[in-house]
Amino acid sequence: MYNHDVLKYNQNDLRDTGDKEFFHMGHSYIPNAFRKTSRKNKDLYTNMFLWEKEFNYYVFDKKGNIIAQRNSK
Repeated sequence: MYNHDVLKYNQNDLRDTGDKEFFHMGHSYIPNAFRKTSRKNKDLYTNMFLWEKEFNYYVFDKKGNIIAQRNSK
């Protein structure tokens, strides 16, 4: 069983760049160094989250409408 108290994140771990440059470079049709590096090292650019048994989620369309959800509350 997973102990939630073992894994703690500080504010530096939770920060965001606040810009979209990396996203645009990574998804560009024009070859560039960032796209090449991220594709060769996908394990370094993978997001993950931990859960037990199930998790709640919402999926939004581009207009902000909920198109799918799982909320066990």
